[in-house]
Formats: sequence, structure tokens, C-alpha cells
Amino acid sequence: MTQLDADYATDSAPISRRNAQSRLRSLDDLDGRTKAARRAQALVAQIEADLGGTDQLSTAQRELIRSAALLGAMTEDQAARWLERKPADLTLFGTLVDRQRRILETLGLSRKARDVTGQIIERINRGDI
Repeated sequence: MTQLDADYATDSAPISRRNAQSRLRSLDDLDGRTKAARRAQALVAQIEADLGGTDQLSTAQRELIRSAALLGAMTEDQAARWLERKPADLTLFGTLVDRQRRILETLGLSRKARDVTGQIIERINRGDI
């Protein structure tokens, strides 16, 4: 059993300086202020809105959206490099586009209308409309 396996086998396993780099990290551990992170966050918000809003999505859908957004940001980076005549990996670009397309097809490529009936009734009852 490796040290990493041992760390995950128990919640109370201490993280030493030596194995701190091998612990499981998530995107939430990142700062989020980079241009790439902001673009990925914007894509997440846009895709969620297209699918009817966060409150209409399952956890699995939100995970797929996050992956699609990350792939989108990476794809845009490769495209920008190529357009600026900088070195770009076109094989990677094609792979990223294909993977993103697969995820987006799984989620559905068309926008879904959000049910606002309750909000309209609420506004009518308040006299706003």
C-alpha cells in the first residue's frame, strides 16, 4: 500500500510535508483570479443558465458542466495561441473540442426555458404587475 492509499484509507491520516503534494485537490482549492479561471467560471454560469438554472440541475449535470467549461477555456486558449501565430497544439485542440462536444451533447445542446410561473404569480399578488 502506498502512502497515498494509506492517506485515503483513513480520514484521520496526518498529511506530512512529504506527502502534502500528493493529497487530493479540487478546483475549489485554486485562487480563481486568473483569466483562465474567470473564463471557466463564466462558461459554467452560461451553460447552467442555458439548462434552466442551477436549481434545475443534478449534481451529475453540474459536474459535467464544470468539465465542459474547463475544456472550453482550454480550447479557447489553444485557438488564441494559433490565431496569434504562437505555438499551438492542434491535435490537443481537436481532442479538447471533441471531448467538450461529447459532454455538451450529453447535457443537451438546446436552451431550456426556466419555469417562471411562480415568480409571475408572486409579482401579481404583490401588485408589481
